Amino acid sequence: MLTQDTQIPHEDTTVLALRGNLMSRPDAAALRSRIQRLALDGIATIVVDLSETRRLGAAALGELVRGYCLMRESGGDLQLAGVTAGVRSALEITRLAEVFQVRERVDSAARGLATHALTTAA
Repeated sequence: MLTQDTQIPHEDTTVLALRGNLMSRPDAAALRSRIQRLALDGIATIVVDLSETRRLGAAALGELVRGYCLMRESGGDLQLAGVTAGVRSALEITRLAEVFQVRERVDSAARGLATHALTTAA
């Protein structure tokens, strides 16, 4: 699993891009570690870019749920974007599509965050 973090225009949001198939426990452990680090660094929202991820195993799905809970407990959020057909299938089978906010693309997640920031500041 290769990841790349990108700060997006909303100051406390980071895009965490996941690549490849995340099927192993070491991949899941790396995902957990990265989400925890971002949360400790004060990132309020993590947008997980899954546009280059074809499959997610049970351990990776579990770590996304753990990360979602961690972020929500600290007043933040974890969203999914660019979900491929294989990942969407896993989310639907496990009913996690009802838990996560799933955006079609990363840029739509960024726009949604910026709009939310403007409406809450008004």
